Amino acid sequence: EKITQPPRRYSDASLLAAMETAGRLVDDEELREAMKDSGIGTPATRAAIIERLIDVEYVEREGRSLVATEKGLNVIRLLGEHPLTSPSLTGDWETRLGKIEHGEEPREVFMRDIALFAGETVTELDAKLKEVRIPRANLGPCPVCGRDIVENRKGFSCWSREDPGCG
Repeated sequence: EKITQPPRRYSDASLLAAMETAGRLVDDEELREAMKDSGIGTPATRAAIIERLIDVEYVEREGRSLVATEKGLNVIRLLGEHPLTSPSLTGDWETRLGKIEHGEEPREVFMRDIALFAGETVTELDAKLKEVRIPRANLGPCPVCGRDIVENRKGFSCWSREDPGCG
């Protein structure tokens, strides 16, 4: 007899608030405390982060709501449970930056760990992406040469590197 409803979609304002309070999602007390004053991004960059998500078409606006696009959902699927998606990672980095600020950890060790994390992440995602095949749109035959007009990185054409077609 009761009807449940899905949570409301994020709007710009609610997503900004969620980014500001992302530390609440962290289980570890120390990491949560480190994120208490920071969240995800800085007050100056949060709106730009949202605009970037829209510009690269991971998210689109539907009225006042922000909705993940198919491209955005694919990125979510690709990343899965990767640490890159966890607010705990931000909390850990904020904790370590605080230690550097107080002279309790050398900057070089932190930067080495960041470089190692970035390298491992790129290697892992590169391996996953090699298996991903993105379907390309096919618009049908070219009116000049008759070859199929297919989508490529920069637009649509009836040629490829292997087959120059009619140009």
